[in-house]
Amino acid sequence: MTIEELTTNVEALEALIKTGNDYVQVENDARELRTASGVELYPELSSRIHLALSQSLWIRGMAQEALSYAEDALSVAMQLPNKELQARTNHTVGTVYAELDDYATALEHFTTALLLYSEVGNKRGEAQIHDNIGLVYRKRSDYTLALEQYNKALTINQEL
Repeated sequence: MTIEELTTNVEALEALIKTGNDYVQVENDARELRTASGVELYPELSSRIHLALSQSLWIRGMAQEALSYAEDALSVAMQLPNKELQARTNHTVGTVYAELDDYATALEHFTTALLLYSEVGNKRGEAQIHDNIGLVYRKRSDYTLALEQYNKALTINQEL
């Protein structure tokens, strides 16, 4: 498969996740792309495929299965210069850990994602991370810190 074909297919996966229309299709397509000839030559695309698969599984309530794909995406992304992808993968890994009630690990990944989103100027990503951190604090019954994070997310969102 050519880089153009792989890129088009990965972008289609990412678009399908955003629409929320067919997560099973996302998972089937992602699993097929993971084994496509030549994908190993393009680590960024490979990371994005694993990320899409993990996001779809998480959305469908399969956090434990999603974790391995999210961590695979992260291990590749962290070797690349694409800080936006690094932020997105840390964000997803943190979200999965939060779902699995591993709040300390979730916070580590959210903190990393926040720093990376800030570096690349992704305010929407920063707001989402503050909201996720607030959720973790709320689940830990630390309502003061949760409210602080929710307020940060709100302030950023109002600026957008």
